[in-house]
Amino acid sequence: MLCHVPDLRRALSEIVRLLKPIGSLYTTTVDQDHMREMGWMLTALNPDHPQDESIWYYLESNLENGTEHLSRLFSEVSLIRYEGALAVTETRALVDYVLSTPIVQSAADRTIEGEFHGRVAALETAIQWDLASRGEIHISKHMGMFFARR
Repeated sequence: MLCHVPDLRRALSEIVRLLKPIGSLYTTTVDQDHMREMGWMLTALNPDHPQDESIWYYLESNLENGTEHLSRLFSEVSLIRYEGALAVTETRALVDYVLSTPIVQSAADRTIEGEFHGRVAALETAIQWDLASRGEIHISKHMGMFFARR
């Protein structure tokens, strides 16, 4: 998943260097709307996060710009999209996932511990209420795989 590589240009250059002349690259990523329904959850834990932004809006490489990045070094680039959704029925699993995101980790590091724990408790309550009223939380997945050949 090149979208998580901190220095995309360097990583791609190294991949090209290591590939045989007829080598191919397969890499997956997400688009800017991936898991957008979780934006409010991030905002609950990190008030600096815009509520209408998805979890992965900050990625340097995504489905929208991946072809552009790969075309600089590969002569053939194609994309296969995979659309899907999650039906979440467990509060703890969802809270744990949100807590694992870099945006929330950054907020936790900058926030007084007791205050952050209060935000987590409020988020858990909101998710429990949402699950009790709807039975599940629908989260859309917008992913894809690039195929690139030299």
